[in-house]
Amino acid sequence: MLAFFRTLSQSKIVWIIIGIPLVGGLLLVGNTRANLSGLFTPQAIITAGSRVYSPREFKREFDGDRQRLAQQGQTLTVDEMVAQGMDQQVLQSLAKRESLAEALRRDGIIPSDNILVDQIKKITAFFDPITGKFDQKTYVQRLADNQLTPEVFQSELRDEAAANHLQAGLAAGLRVPRLMTAAITDFQFETHAFSYVLLDPKTLGPPASPSDDQLKSLMNANVQALTTPETRVFTLVRFSAKALAPTLTADPAEVKKRYDFRKDTLSTPEKRTIVQLPAKSLADASAMAAKLSAGADPAAVAKGAGVEPVNYVDQPKAGIADPKVADAAFALAEGKVSGPIQGQLGLAVVKVLKVAPGREVTLDEARPQIEQEVKAEIAANKAYAESQQFQDAHDKGANILDAAKAAGVAATSLGPVTAQGQDAQGKSLGLSPKLLGEGFMLTQGADSDVVQEDKGEYFVLRADKIIPPQPPTLEKVRPQLTQYFQALDLRKRMSAKLNTLIARMKKGETMEAVAASVGSKVVQAAITRQQAQANRGLSQEELGQIFQAKVGDMFTSGGAVVKVTAIQPPSAQIAGQSVDALQNQLSRALFDELNDESGAYAQAKLKARVNIQLARQAIGASADAPTPLGRAAAGSPSPATKAQ
Repeated sequence: MLAFFRTLSQSKIVWIIIGIPLVGGLLLVGNTRANLSGLFTPQAIITAGSRVYSPREFKREFDGDRQRLAQQGQTLTVDEMVAQGMDQQVLQSLAKRESLAEALRRDGIIPSDNILVDQIKKITAFFDPITGKFDQKTYVQRLADNQLTPEVFQSELRDEAAANHLQAGLAAGLRVPRLMTAAITDFQFETHAFSYVLLDPKTLGPPASPSDDQLKSLMNANVQALTTPETRVFTLVRFSAKALAPTLTADPAEVKKRYDFRKDTLSTPEKRTIVQLPAKSLADASAMAAKLSAGADPAAVAKGAGVEPVNYVDQPKAGIADPKVADAAFALAEGKVSGPIQGQLGLAVVKVLKVAPGREVTLDEARPQIEQEVKAEIAANKAYAESQQFQDAHDKGANILDAAKAAGVAATSLGPVTAQGQDAQGKSLGLSPKLLGEGFMLTQGADSDVVQEDKGEYFVLRADKIIPPQPPTLEKVRPQLTQYFQALDLRKRMSAKLNTLIARMKKGETMEAVAASVGSKVVQAAITRQQAQANRGLSQEELGQIFQAKVGDMFTSGGAVVKVTAIQPPSAQIAGQSVDALQNQLSRALFDELNDESGAYAQAKLKARVNIQLARQAIGASADAPTPLGRAAAGSPSPATKAQ
């Protein structure tokens, strides 16, 4: 919020210009939102001690996030944002923020009115554009344009100042000891050199042929894994909108009606790339407009005027924060410069750098999509009607086949199928978990109810046959058992051969001589733990053996004999560079964690409550909007940035 107003301001107006009227207003304002919202808000989205966060406030916060996404080119509906968990992210972040503010208030960290005055006096968006002085009406109007009142704005400023005070305390002197980062650097960049000899399995001879007794022993040891699971055979009746839709025809009048209603959303809007320069006064705005019209670089013009340019790249009209600035920018030709614009958020000048024309989708272009939607709706209604016709016939005593015939649909045989939806060869049949779950709850000969599988999709099942688990027979599993036996035998012989090679080396033979005796060569390699993080050629077990071994240690790994030949610390140059970077990285990570945990701790300590259902009602989400699971809460903008 403040960051937005600050982009419009670089004023050095002294305190006395705004101090008297502003302090008078501040003294009438309570210390926290609780003094106001707690009296008038019958329902709370967030409750943290004496603080409550109303549905209206949450909607303002959520809409602000949605507008920022639109400015970045991401136009999402409320339900789409909910499906991505954005409402929960905002809600959980606000719960931490409100809890921390309440905890700081209880601990006596309450910024004075003078601090708030000092903050607001820097915001020239609250100044009269003509006189350049603080104006109470302008102040109230600017806040109202952002759906804020002076009371809420000043309360949030106070919260932000208290949080900044805490963060300054956390950051002061917070630096991970250099000795710790040096130790981590040595550990991460320590080089482990090793040599290895890879043994070719072909040198071990042909695979062994198991006897029947050996295979039976393996089969008995793995009987549970080899047992064929229970399978079932069903009669399946489907009522499917997906199957019906291609056979239907969409009413041309309905297609035209929907096209007319949705033409704007189907079409691509005109987009523009513009640069907006905030202005402190009409004179400054006129001067900047003249320089831009003369071809001056917008960044240089902004720097000369002491303001920060606001760049919009390929944005639709709705993606520009100030509606009046948007109107002016979209009325200009490419390359043209506006005059001074008195926007809702302050004075500004804009230059249009590029225009990407919009494109209106014609009825013929949109027809396939709309026809598909219309047919899908008709098909869904027809599938439901068929399911009801089936149910009526079935309720009157018809069996599943006769009831299906009465509804005009076909019954098919399904199976044998396992509870995991696989056939006898282990191939997936693409059946839904709901269908399998319903089918495997039936007793033999029983029918299921009509079950809705998805929108416009229904089914009925009859369990015709239940085939219990079948223990394996040797002949049936002989190929798998033979392959498994030979793999075990090869592994055993490989291990024995490698251990023999290690024994020869321990008796004094060189690694090169041992390698030559098995038709192999010695390979030299080296790796650090830092490199190991991105290494995909070695398993975690192999890497662990390398980094745990001492110089001279030998061990087997996979099909190789490995010998650690050297362990070297990192060079002074690498160590020095890495220590500094790691110290900054760890210090920042520690600060971020402490800062985040302070809000989480306050939330837990105060037992703050959140109401996700009320929050969704406040933003107008659909009742059946999906809720993603396991999504971590992300940070929410502070009061100083959220109204940008």
